[in-house]
Amino acid sequence: MVVSSSAIPDPPSLAALVELTAKLVRAKDSVEVATILRRSVKWMLPVDQVALVIATTDGYRLMPANTPIIPRSAIADVLVRRSAQVLNAPECGALIGEPQLSTLMMFPLIDEGNDGVLVLGGRDPAALAELDRSTCHLLAQNVVSALRIVRLLERERDVREAAEAATKHRDQMIQAVTHDLRNPLGVVMALFDMVKIDNPHAIPVEDSDAISISLKRMKGLIDELLDIAKSQSGGLQLRRTRVDIRPVVSEAVVAAKSLVRGHVLDVTLAPEAMVGNFDEARMSRVLGNLVSNAIKYSPHGGHIRIATTRIANWAEIRVTDSGIGIPAADLPRVFERFHRAANVGRIDGNGLGLASSREVVIAHGGSLDVESIEGSGSTFIVRLPL
Repeated sequence: MVVSSSAIPDPPSLAALVELTAKLVRAKDSVEVATILRRSVKWMLPVDQVALVIATTDGYRLMPANTPIIPRSAIADVLVRRSAQVLNAPECGALIGEPQLSTLMMFPLIDEGNDGVLVLGGRDPAALAELDRSTCHLLAQNVVSALRIVRLLERERDVREAAEAATKHRDQMIQAVTHDLRNPLGVVMALFDMVKIDNPHAIPVEDSDAISISLKRMKGLIDELLDIAKSQSGGLQLRRTRVDIRPVVSEAVVAAKSLVRGHVLDVTLAPEAMVGNFDEARMSRVLGNLVSNAIKYSPHGGHIRIATTRIANWAEIRVTDSGIGIPAADLPRVFERFHRAANVGRIDGNGLGLASSREVVIAHGGSLDVESIEGSGSTFIVRLPL
């Protein structure tokens, strides 16, 4: 028998339906949808059992038991006709594993090929005959909406879990590779130092300086990779000591001067001490990154300004350049790993320095921000607690 719907549910049924819908849309999976229905619908309608039969790749699955059942022609008939059906037969309860039921009322749940059936069961056929049909149809529509939300949540969870697994694997690979690189690099640096001590004239000064700079850059890159991988897994450990940040800024500027090609470096240090508990080596690398970037992305003869200011119990360090600037579309992603702005062209870079720098500054309880207009230069602002 096909069940038709009447126009509008009576007010008590409508109020109960609204309350039930609010519960359904918060469900996390289809089992929870079925459980909510089983607990709530029996208080709303004169039925003895409620179940969902959900179509899956291996047939139909009964919820909330989440057990497979054999597809029956009655289920197929409901879905083909796209209309509710009533079964009155002694064996119909076995369809949902409830032999004591003598009547089933089934409503189709059809949504973009994700089909199913809402089953209302009763021992008394007369009681089910008195059901408010419009309430049942609205209930079925709300179940479809709840299942659609559940599927979206499940897809989102799957995508997020896959991304997290990929990120974890990548970080493990980064840590493994960088650890493997550190040992031979340490040997090369030690041998280079021994050569300079034992035979200081064996290598021309210009070549010696170039080798030293290249080795330090390689070590810095490896350290950045390690810090990024560790920060993602919560393993970044700072070696804090009491440090005045002003000399660290000065040393970073001196170290970066080898990159200068006619640039003007203007350094202004605060007159008062700016002492905090910092990891000096890491902060030196952060400031070195910012100053070297300012030089690298500024044209020959560009003006670089580095200024330190104490604001209450905070140190503020600004590195301003007159370079190519950052396109507005790239600003939100400038601190992401491996991301480089669209206008960098052939300028060397790996997209790690800013990401690593921000991780280190945040680990100190500070912040690293940027203000930039494409074609008009950039200002990177470091704030550190003193």
